[in-house]
Amino acid sequence: MYNDLDIRHRAALIRAGVQSGMTSLSQIRDEYNSYAEGGGIHIAPSKRGTFTAEATKHGKSVQAFASQVLANKDNYSPAMVKKANFARNASKWH
Repeated sequence: MYNDLDIRHRAALIRAGVQSGMTSLSQIRDEYNSYAEGGGIHIAPSKRGTFTAEATKHGKSVQAFASQVLANKDNYSPAMVKKANFARNASKWH
């Protein structure tokens, strides 16, 4: 959390916040605390469910399709590989 940082790290965080357009210390602190707690995942609404749909189209479960994509990266687009990696990592979240 922000309050646990030493003065040197706070100063660096404030500089980075100001450079990215944040206008108040509370905004910088809130943003840092959000990421310190794990942040949030933001998937564009137009992209939600596209990997699942592709897996279904191939007659596989999401995890089976993710394994196939990651084992044959040359056969899939970089975007599909990223989605497969995300699916693999997300399966570990509880």
